[in-house]
Amino acid sequence: MERDSFIFYRSFFEASKPLTTEQKSALFDTICTFALDHEDKQNDDPIVNAMFSLIKPQLEANYTRFLNGKKAKQKQTISKTEAKHKQKVSEAEANVNVNVNDNVNVNVNVNEKEKEKRKRSFSAPSLLEVKEVFIEKLGNTKNSNLEAELFFNFYGSKNWHVGKTRMKNYKMAVAGWITRKKLEKDERPNKQERINQLQASTERQFGVSL
Repeated sequence: MERDSFIFYRSFFEASKPLTTEQKSALFDTICTFALDHEDKQNDDPIVNAMFSLIKPQLEANYTRFLNGKKAKQKQTISKTEAKHKQKVSEAEANVNVNVNDNVNVNVNVNEKEKEKRKRSFSAPSLLEVKEVFIEKLGNTKNSNLEAELFFNFYGSKNWHVGKTRMKNYKMAVAGWITRKKLEKDERPNKQERINQLQASTERQFGVSL
């Protein structure tokens, strides 16, 4: 792997002082070739070769550190890239979870509100439904069917209102209807009895039969 620079130590310079100019040139060229391109350059001069053999271990050590530094930077770059990717994935998953939770919460709230509205709102019953309630309370008789029709027609004509208020539970209204009818029946004998008592009292007082 090629390098753009390397360290030239003072010891290299001091070692080259005894050499001639040509030997220095050859030594420096050999040092540069090995340090920058990591290539061994053989020289014809044994002194230059001997001098370079003393310098080469330091250059080799520096080159090894250079390669290790490159690998470390590559790993660091890969780690940062992976970290960013994981972060994006986590954020995306978090957003999905938040959206899902929000949607679920909204849907649940809407469903609950709809259920409450349905509970509060009144749906007018059919004649068959009214008859079933009367039969349940009075038995399957002609009177129960007749009362059911009377109840259905009476409240149907009022748009299923009790007074000015919309009916909330027709089954409770049926129960009230039946109770009122029973009270009316219980009061009829009492009225006739009072009439008879009035007639008897009048006859005693005036001797006249009404």
